[in-house]
Order: sequence, then C-alpha cells, then structure tokens
Amino acid sequence: MKRFALALVSSVCVALAAPVAMAQDEQMEEGADLVERGMRLLFEGLMEEIKPNLNEMMDLGEEIAPKVQALIDLMGNAENYEAPEILPNGDILIRKKRDLKEGEIEL
Repeated sequence: MKRFALALVSSVCVALAAPVAMAQDEQMEEGADLVERGMRLLFEGLMEEIKPNLNEMMDLGEEIAPKVQALIDLMGNAENYEAPEILPNGDILIRKKRDLKEGEIEL
C-alpha cells in the first residue's frame, strides 16, 4: 500500500509539474523573442546614427583613392622596401632594399 501511495503521489507531482515546465519553456521562448527584438532595435538605431558618418567616409574614400593609387604606382611592390624605422626625432624612414649581387641570398 505504501508503494501504491508513493507511486500515486509521484505521478500526481509529475502531472502537475508538466504544465509548469511547459509554461517555463513558453516564458523562455517569449524572453528570447524579446531579447531578439531588443537587439534588432538597438542595431537599427546604431545604423541610423552612423549612416551619415559612413556616407562621409565613403566620400572621403572616393576623394583619396586616386592619390593612394598614385602612391602604389610610384612605390611598386612593397616587398622592395625594408621595414619602417622610426628615428629619435620622430621621422619615419622606409629604406629601399638593395639589389643582391650575383650569388648572394637574402637571409
């Protein structure tokens, strides 16, 4: 009889806990939806705020693109130059690599 009572109490507890668990799952889904909507609103607001700055940056990029291309054409391959060196007075020196003599290898 004790086992029957224990089984009955256990099954009643499980039956009562199932709707609570389903309600918690629904609350979790609803909470996740709210978080998703909040993040979407946050990012949309940020995009609206930075849109003018992005447009300015695009305009600046279009303005300096020909100058950057001229510099690239003048320099050629960047591998032809040593690593930049900062002098004590703040100047930055970028030396061109010297041509290797016949039979020499770069280490």
